[in-house]
Amino acid sequence: IDRYPGPVLIVHGSADEGVPLSDSEAAVERYRNARLVVIPEDDHCYHAHLDQAVAAVQEFVATL
Repeated sequence: IDRYPGPVLIVHGSADEGVPLSDSEAAVERYRNARLVVIPEDDHCYHAHLDQAVAAVQEFVATL
């Protein structure tokens, strides 16, 4: 993480039971150019709001 200089998008569901949100928050602090998008009340696979996860990725890719 510390040596990667490129852009990074981390998408995380706030109700993810497999990976704590704090892990993504810590990772985004270590990357030089990172953005964290939290999908409220969604799980690890974005079952409730897949559209929001897809939109975040589309917006990120459009900026590359």
